[in-house]
Amino acid sequence: MTRQWRRVVPALAAAAFVLGFASFMADEGGLGAVPAAALLSLQLFVINVGPEQIHGVAGWIAAILAPLATAGAAVYAFGERAWRAWQLLRLRFDPADDLFVGGGETAAGVAVHRARMLLAAAGGRARGRLVGVDLREDAPLARVLQDVELPGFVLTADALAEGALRPLQPHRAGNVWVLTGDDHRNLELAWRVRRAIESAAGPAGRRPVRLLVEVRDRRLLRAADALSGGLDAARLTLDFFSLPRLAARALLREHPPLPCGVGARAPHLLVIGSGELAAALVVHAAQHCVYDEDPAHCVRITLAGPDASAMLARLQRAFPALAASSPDPMLAALLPLARIEALDCDEAGFVHADWLRLQREQAFDVVYVACERDLDTMAAARRAATMRELTPGALAAAQPIVACVQQPAESTPALAQEVLALHGLVQRFDLHARCFREDEGYPGERQDRRAMIVHAVHELPEGEAFTASPERVREAAGLWAGVRQEDFRWSDRLAADHVDLKLDLLACASRDAALRDWRAWLGADPQRIARAVEVALRTDAGMRETLARLEHRRFVAERLLEGWLPLPATLRNRGASGLPASMQKSVLRTSHTLVPFDRLREADPDVDLQAYDLKVVDAIPGILRAEAMLRDALAVPKSGA
Repeated sequence: MTRQWRRVVPALAAAAFVLGFASFMADEGGLGAVPAAALLSLQLFVINVGPEQIHGVAGWIAAILAPLATAGAAVYAFGERAWRAWQLLRLRFDPADDLFVGGGETAAGVAVHRARMLLAAAGGRARGRLVGVDLREDAPLARVLQDVELPGFVLTADALAEGALRPLQPHRAGNVWVLTGDDHRNLELAWRVRRAIESAAGPAGRRPVRLLVEVRDRRLLRAADALSGGLDAARLTLDFFSLPRLAARALLREHPPLPCGVGARAPHLLVIGSGELAAALVVHAAQHCVYDEDPAHCVRITLAGPDASAMLARLQRAFPALAASSPDPMLAALLPLARIEALDCDEAGFVHADWLRLQREQAFDVVYVACERDLDTMAAARRAATMRELTPGALAAAQPIVACVQQPAESTPALAQEVLALHGLVQRFDLHARCFREDEGYPGERQDRRAMIVHAVHELPEGEAFTASPERVREAAGLWAGVRQEDFRWSDRLAADHVDLKLDLLACASRDAALRDWRAWLGADPQRIARAVEVALRTDAGMRETLARLEHRRFVAERLLEGWLPLPATLRNRGASGLPASMQKSVLRTSHTLVPFDRLREADPDVDLQAYDLKVVDAIPGILRAEAMLRDALAVPKSGA
């Protein structure tokens, strides 16, 4: 409505002035009458022209339009403020379902998805209010609220200003999303929101407000952990997320690069794109796609797009462990974690010669297309499908192509047409639909259910086996809730996700029909798969040790890419700082276990570190059983989504 009002009022004013000027000039005549005619035309807007001075149809129309334009301008100037004041007052008795601090592209995408979830939960009836605050008047969130006609508004203000958050009633909102696009600003705003919630008197019996903060820079996660101290769980829950990292994790789990039964070799991934999601895919694949303990057989990744070489150089500066080799002798035996090749090209302009050249050593096992704009993504996916069609061989024909779209296809007719045209040729991964689900308390909660169990396994005393039972499942959920360090949570997530790869390797070596098709059986009969895994581990000691070696290699890749460094055994408790081993680990992020599997006994003669990796492997059947129990135990009611 605001946009239409802005167009109508100037149009009325212009029409009134032109008609009035023409009318007065016709009465007076001559160039000398121009100033007088212009002055009289302006006086029409304040009704300062008598009827005796108005002549002709044009003059009377101008006399009517001019006051209307004046009234419209007054309504726009003061009515807009009054409407905003009314909306803020209304929040006292009708609080926001979702409050967005920051109104960028991410907030706009989340808002559309959340509005549709609330609408579906209400059975199609209009329900839920979305409120935002942003520095820009024409923020993407404000535009999408108008374009899609979502209930709510965006306040133009600086959320860091004193008292700016109080009128938005954050203590009464369902979810508060901090999404400004700047991690440092997000953390500062999260502190302000937390203080505003904890200092306000909320209604008794209301569920806690969910504070969801986006932090994309992994190096800031330790600073983010400080926000978690001393939370009043009855008033506030706090969770962090990184949309690119969350999407990369979901993508690699839901569209794995190596389906069960293909073999145990490390896969070759083609990532087409130049944005944050493409970069997150490269890093997460190096952590997740660990199929062999030998660095020479690490995952192969080809990164293609505009300035792909520059992006790879930036990634290697941010993640030194992504380098192919290192002059540091402590890292020499551990690298590479991934063999990465960059191709500078237009995302939708692949040349067939390049397509074949990139596969000269190993064919692509999967193609992920993750451009910054969805239409570019679909155009690049179409080009990749064409290149695949022109490549001879059955393996090339089986290469899945996954297009990562970041907005609903129906919101853009051109995008919907592209999706429809490529149906059956390209698999679609809807980023917001997969990362923000209705039955999740925070982004990624469903994926974290297995991580909760893995965390409980890590906390067990050495030698104690994990047995899935309702009591142990509740204990696992409690332990996970008590872990507020986000970087350690990601350690559990990565370990949990890698269970899928271990199951793939077990399936390749098994004759059990259910285990060979474990992805289809796991949802229907997890007990059947758990028993098959127990039998496989018990009867094949060699495979059990292989998986333990693989688990340790995965652990090394995870730690190095999170910024940890190996700690020589000779410096334990005798480093320059004199810190004990526990402080060296928790504060300095160094570990004496970042060595090849065969050197673990040398790293710590007093502890059987290899037994720890074996314990993680032996716990897989219990993990699968407990994960099935958590499906119902931790389900979030739709009304609280």
